[in-house]
Amino acid sequence: MQKNQKDEQERKQGHWEEPETYSRDLSLKKGGKDTIKFEGLSTGNYKDDKRHGKWLLSSFNGEMVEEGWYEDDKKNGHWHKRLFSPRTPHYMLSRGTYKDDKKHGHWREELELDLPASKGGKGLYVFEGEYVDDEKDDLWTVKRPDGTVVHQTWRNGKLITSKKVK
Repeated sequence: MQKNQKDEQERKQGHWEEPETYSRDLSLKKGGKDTIKFEGLSTGNYKDDKRHGKWLLSSFNGEMVEEGWYEDDKKNGHWHKRLFSPRTPHYMLSRGTYKDDKKHGHWREELELDLPASKGGKGLYVFEGEYVDDEKDDLWTVKRPDGTVVHQTWRNGKLITSKKVK
């Protein structure tokens, strides 16, 4: 099967491999300023010029990989993301689902962070909870490297309460 083909109407069809520039915000706050860019390759299928089915997005240097499903050019279904970069002190692993290109449902995000001791210190932080239409919602659990567990309540992407439980 040949790759990178267009039909008579110049629409992408079938298997494609194409270069892509990825930009990922690594900050803990939405709209943060801790962004890293990657040059990479996207591999998957097009149907009538729209991404469809399983796609793999990976940086040329292996620092970042995303894998998941598209329907009608929108992320839908389970996605798995991994980032490890010597250019930044961050390590990230996240798993969850998308619905119409928005995080929706249960997500688990693991981040290697270097925070002040008062905020949990340096190490692996595990965030687990629900997204609704790309916003954190309901109860989230944060496990800090110092063993502390924090329960957070979110509504429409806004933190309502945060309480140390362990």
